[in-house]
Amino acid sequence: MANRPLQITEITEAQYHDLLQQTENFTFYNSAARFSFLRRRGRELFFFAIEEKGKPSGLLHYQLIPAQSGKMIYFQHTPLPIKTQKPEKVLRTFELLGPFIKEQLQKHGAAFARLTPRIQKDPELLKGIYQLGYNRAPTQEIDACVTHIINIKEFDLMKIRKTSRHCVTQGIKAGIKTTVEAEPVSFSTFLSFYNEMERTKGFTPLPNDYITQELEEYQKAGMLRQYVTHFEGEPLTIAQVILFRNRAYYYHAATSQRGKRMNASHVNLYHIITDLQQSGDIEILDLWGGAISKNILERKMKHPWESLDLFKRGFSSELVEYLPPIDFKKNIFTYAGPYIYQRLLSAKRGYPVID
Repeated sequence: MANRPLQITEITEAQYHDLLQQTENFTFYNSAARFSFLRRRGRELFFFAIEEKGKPSGLLHYQLIPAQSGKMIYFQHTPLPIKTQKPEKVLRTFELLGPFIKEQLQKHGAAFARLTPRIQKDPELLKGIYQLGYNRAPTQEIDACVTHIINIKEFDLMKIRKTSRHCVTQGIKAGIKTTVEAEPVSFSTFLSFYNEMERTKGFTPLPNDYITQELEEYQKAGMLRQYVTHFEGEPLTIAQVILFRNRAYYYHAATSQRGKRMNASHVNLYHIITDLQQSGDIEILDLWGGAISKNILERKMKHPWESLDLFKRGFSSELVEYLPPIDFKKNIFTYAGPYIYQRLLSAKRGYPVID
């Protein structure tokens, strides 16, 4: 591997964060706070640089996950190119990754590896990646690989969908307000709304301790803002927004039953945008997944995220698609069980799995 133009070199976490400053499609999933949270959950982490002729051209990290369907190596939001690269160079990176991933699977006794690269979706590139032995993961669009973004500096309430604007203006007129908490003292009300969504919508939530621990790490790092939208002192909608470098992420949001009737979520998102505009240092608000890909929309396929996607599109957001979740298996025998289990689970939940 050392004689190839591209090679993979293990680095320290500190070196990883130094190089991260040069990347473009980073997210808070590449942050030190996120890694601190993963260690708190007992995850082992490993960091690498992808080098070309001795100079870094990309970053790589993974965690070990003892998943129910088989031990997995998870390359979350990675590989991450240092700069935007042409498809042929990205394909060379995936060609290099194959033998490396095989070594890591053997080393850790894992059944397969999953990658959610923060690389713009390209049908021809994806086809080439599959020809190298990778395959589409049998799961929905995880890790916000399909997402909506809002240019904070260009946002204009008068340019969003008419029905969304109506919900915002009527809510504000009725007296709905939003409080911004840079250091929220409690997540209990948010979690109660979140768990109520599980009961009414039937989605599979993250455990409360998982959410709390993660938010605590972002709070300690000064990356968290909790937006509480309320009416006459009663909380209606609460959103957790993560700040990282020049971007903000609409990470979690939950609304009470009364809040839904009053369209409080529209006021909440509008107030988040205006608050970020006033801060002056945030350029992009990433609405963090819950989005339906162009292919699914064009085929008019049913999707559990239809209402959420419609809500986000109502704010004149831009749809951005990265490469879908990709798997690399040790062999067909160790991968068959996890693949079938996850494919059936996706079908049961109503998620279409297509490129």
